Amino acid sequence: MKGGSMNNSVTTRIPLAALLFISGVGLGWFGLWERPAKSGRDSVASVSPGNGNDRESKTDLGGGAFGELLKEDERLRGSGTADLRRWLDSLKAQADSGIVARIVRRWAEIAPAEALNYLKTEPEFESSIAVVMECWAASDWRAAVNAAADEDDVNGFLKMAGLATGLPVENLFDAFETLRSRKGDDRSLTAFFHRLGEVDGQMAIELALDFRPLAELKYDRNEAIERVLTGWFRSSGTVDQILDWCNGKDAEVQQAVHTSLFNVWSKTEAAKALDALWPHLDHSDGQAISRLQPTSDEDLRSCIAWVGKNVESPDTAQRMMDQLLDSTRGVPNPGIAIEAVELLDSELRESAATRIDYAIKGWLGRDEATAMKWLNQLPDGWLKGVAEGAAIGKSESAQYSDMGILKEALRTSLSAGNAEHYISKLLQERIDEGASLDSVRTVAKSLLEASPEAVRAFVRQFQETAPVETLDFIMESGHPESGFYMERPLVNWASQDPLAASEWVTELPEGDNRNSGLLNVATAWSKIDRTAVQNWFDTLPDRDKATLLIAGSHSDVSIVSTEQVLANIHSIDGSDERRNVARSALMSLAADDPQAAQARLDSLGLDEAGTTTIRQQLDEAAALRKWLAR
Repeated sequence: MKGGSMNNSVTTRIPLAALLFISGVGLGWFGLWERPAKSGRDSVASVSPGNGNDRESKTDLGGGAFGELLKEDERLRGSGTADLRRWLDSLKAQADSGIVARIVRRWAEIAPAEALNYLKTEPEFESSIAVVMECWAASDWRAAVNAAADEDDVNGFLKMAGLATGLPVENLFDAFETLRSRKGDDRSLTAFFHRLGEVDGQMAIELALDFRPLAELKYDRNEAIERVLTGWFRSSGTVDQILDWCNGKDAEVQQAVHTSLFNVWSKTEAAKALDALWPHLDHSDGQAISRLQPTSDEDLRSCIAWVGKNVESPDTAQRMMDQLLDSTRGVPNPGIAIEAVELLDSELRESAATRIDYAIKGWLGRDEATAMKWLNQLPDGWLKGVAEGAAIGKSESAQYSDMGILKEALRTSLSAGNAEHYISKLLQERIDEGASLDSVRTVAKSLLEASPEAVRAFVRQFQETAPVETLDFIMESGHPESGFYMERPLVNWASQDPLAASEWVTELPEGDNRNSGLLNVATAWSKIDRTAVQNWFDTLPDRDKATLLIAGSHSDVSIVSTEQVLANIHSIDGSDERRNVARSALMSLAADDPQAAQARLDSLGLDEAGTTTIRQQLDEAAALRKWLAR
């Protein structure tokens, strides 16, 4: 089941030093089931198993018959495909995912090929493709695999996710190997990694590292490994097994596995994860700290105590403490964790005072009676003083619902952090009152006269729901950090309407905002349609191409093809930058065709020193590949 060509493929892995690292599928495993419908319709491909047209019935669904029918599974099981199709047609305007899933599951039981063909033509029900493939895999896995392998369309991830979920354990690796032999290293197959990790975590990580798209696109490498570890760690794997597997591996692989293991383990036992893995993590990387979100009172308390005892860097300790105290909003009784802060050394305790203030105010807002009962039982001392101050401050903050009072406080007394907090609160109150976006924007512009924090508050409030209006507000504000604030709303817009976002950003004047905006749009667009973003790249002026090429060589995101990089090297003015970009592209090309990479190097017109250095690196990479393939 797991031998033969599969094992051979993972032992001849191309070294990570010669690749543009590893990428994932850009779709969270569980998120596949909720993916929004695409516009347009996919072509209907034929598949071989039976269509089930002989299973018609004449059930009438007038009035409230839908609910009655679906309450009676026996009646649903007795329905034929004609009824099932007619019911789904009638649900298009007001699809209930639960009802749709039950109808689709019934259809998949009697005629999976017909159900699949129907769903591919109906964007409203696209996510149910995974349901069909799951049912089909459970009943006839070979037919389901053949159907998926014979087709190459935009629903590949949904099909593979359903297959991976429905396949019997004993057929999982056989199915993966069959699909890989027929489809090559198609990125849709990465949907298998979570389930593969459950069955054989060590082999699944080897497969992830060997998988070609993950080597070409590195921005989601850790996410792919994290999927494997989620399955491995939560089924049969232990921390010791995973760490033993890491010993002797490439440093980048070790870092990725350690970080991913921490992310998985810290969701259930954050303090234990810290204790075991902190020495292996990159402490300068904010990602690990940002994933530190204990969900139980005692685990949060243990984490706070652990930081106080084990983290030597004051800056790192404060960042971790800020993250942990922000997590109090997710636990039932924040007081248990907050009390642990009083046991820390005085410097770290004082640095945490502001976050404790926020945490207690948040708790008072969620459950004032419980929070006040806890506060009143505290012994006199430092913590009680901070808690009482938070309670008084929350009471006083009610006055800032008056815009005039808030503007005066912004000018005279509020710190930057409090300014943003109260501006956001006022904007939210206006929204809750039913004010229009234009009206809220007017309020924010008025507050901007008193504090630049109005920009941050407006961005956080509307970057998801109104990215275009948010970008307009940022540009009108003239804020010196406009480029920073642009990123999130611009990525959101480009994810929804990349063409419009690309037109907007190319109309910006030359400078940092335009440069960062180009990268934001290209990055978001490439995750949706790499061909489209590469075509867009070809239409850009040389200065913009150079911006994206340079940014891409320093980024985790592969935006354009290797050929496009090499064909546009001339657009980069600086010799050092041109050399760095060329080296990255040629190393990627050499992973497939070392001779072609050497030939292209001679045609790029680099300076002699740059050519010599890159040629030496290509030779070293080729020698390493030969050694690993022995």
